[in-house]
Amino acid sequence: MNYYVSPAVEDGDGTLFSPWNSISEHVGVLIPGDTLFLRGGLYQENQTIRVSASGLPDAPITLATYQGEPAEVRTPDTVCIARLDGSYVVLDGMFLNKAGTRGECARIVGDNCSMFCARRLW
Repeated sequence: MNYYVSPAVEDGDGTLFSPWNSISEHVGVLIPGDTLFLRGGLYQENQTIRVSASGLPDAPITLATYQGEPAEVRTPDTVCIARLDGSYVVLDGMFLNKAGTRGECARIVGDNCSMFCARRLW
């Protein structure tokens, strides 16, 4: 199933025309084969985006930018942006921007995970 998130809206039901407004608050619903598309914009997350569930080799759990829209994810200085505890999880295309220098930007704990982060081009 495809879900959508956008930082510029009131919290919706996760559909393209009524997206959620927080990644970290909704990532827990994802199951193998699901994709959470990030619409373009700046995401100010106050807690770690933690993916605890595992995908499958042929059905990973994916967090990806939507049709090339630039998406930047920020967290406060002491908060890790993303933690992949599950296996077969893919992060694709977002720019991870950690405020300050303390703590981790991202941690991969699970097996067979991939992270393809974008350079900031805007």
